[in-house]
Amino acid sequence: MHPAKDHEQVNLNLSVAHMGILVFQNITKINTFSWAKIRKLSFKRKKFLIKLQPEGYVSFLISKEKRKEKN
Repeated sequence: MHPAKDHEQVNLNLSVAHMGILVFQNITKINTFSWAKIRKLSFKRKKFLIKLQPEGYVSFLISKEKRKEKN
């Protein structure tokens, strides 16, 4: 999982999975962006942008914290 913040500065975690990009708040999955709905992914400095079909988008600010490693 990769620590990030949304536009309201809420702490989140992003994860890449076979079904798409998953968004977690603490340990609860709050959203899934399906690969079928994702048109473009971009990353510039600390900003991660997901462009969706047909013309929507979502952006996240990647935190400086280290990734959480699996044991």
